[in-house]
Amino acid sequence: MVIRRDESWQFIACAITAVTADEVIVLLEDERIPVSRSKLAGLCWLRGTVTPGSEPEPAAGEILLELAGSSLRCRGVSWSAADESWQVQLTKDPDSQTVMPAGVVAGIDYAFGRRIDLTRRPPAQTTVDPFFGGLADDEQLRSFFTARVVPVAAADEADSRGLLIRPRTEMIWTIPPDSRRFRGSLQPAGPAAIAPTAIVIEVDGAERFREELGGRSHGESTNAIPVEIDLTGGRQLRLLVDFVSRPLDDTPEANSTPLVGGPILLVAPLIER
Repeated sequence: MVIRRDESWQFIACAITAVTADEVIVLLEDERIPVSRSKLAGLCWLRGTVTPGSEPEPAAGEILLELAGSSLRCRGVSWSAADESWQVQLTKDPDSQTVMPAGVVAGIDYAFGRRIDLTRRPPAQTTVDPFFGGLADDEQLRSFFTARVVPVAAADEADSRGLLIRPRTEMIWTIPPDSRRFRGSLQPAGPAAIAPTAIVIEVDGAERFREELGGRSHGESTNAIPVEIDLTGGRQLRLLVDFVSRPLDDTPEANSTPLVGGPILLVAPLIER
């Protein structure tokens, strides 16, 4: 709860038991306290499993309304020609209806709840081990090698996002039980490196995808490789970006040496329900 205090703000974490036209009833230290709506600057709804400022994972069936300068999640939306307005159902409760003027809604994403964007969903586990392993001991260098979200210019999507991942990185995501498939695309990030980079994707320990990207032998091509993997019944999605090992000249296979490959881009990675 955000309360105006002269020229400053006061933030109070509490349980809210009721919201009326005139006041908000809060539960604070086992005491019910009415707070006048005129004193409130706003309410920020938190969830126990979500840290403030983070973006909760969409629930299946949620719709995302793009508004002027913000967005709103809802369960249903319809157009009323008689009133020239949008009828929005905020929750599963049919009575949670609100009305929005026509010009407020800039876009409607009906597939929002059926897609989990992995650029916005932190992995359950990330391990980074650069070529010189000691580099990961330095905080600044470790942040450089850690996977990060970057904007990507894609042919079919103007505002695509991707994960820039350097070898040797392992990322593991939990898979929601109602998931159908993983979808995205892979491409080298930047100029071709001396050696290609290996990418492996597993579901519950079973390998589903393996490819080598980049390297001078592959030329300067940055054409994306589409990836589509069935996730039905899966619990864990594992991505490994690693160095490629090759024997030097005519040395035996047992003497394979890791070659330094470049970073890759995982573009628009989605778990679809």
